[in-house]
Amino acid sequence: THATTMGVGKRVFDVKVENQTALANFDIFAEAGGNTALVKTLPVTIADGQLNVEFIHRVQNPTISAIELISTTTADTQA
Repeated sequence: THATTMGVGKRVFDVKVENQTALANFDIFAEAGGNTALVKTLPVTIADGQLNVEFIHRVQNPTISAIELISTTTADTQA
C-alpha cells in the first residue's frame, strides 16, 4: 500500500548515470518529504551519444515522476 512506502527509510535507491553512481542510498522521502517536488542536478558527460540512467533497488522500488535534460556544451566554439 501507499503507506508502506511513505516515510524515511521506506523507499531507498541508487541512481547511476553513465555507469557512475550519482546518488547512493538515496532516500527520496528524507530528501523531499511527502508529495513535494525535488530537484537534483546531476552533471554528466555523454561520450557515446546516448544517456544511460539506472535506478537500483535498495528498499522498495525506485520511483520518479519526471526527468528534465538540459544540454550544455563546454566545447571551444572559436574558429
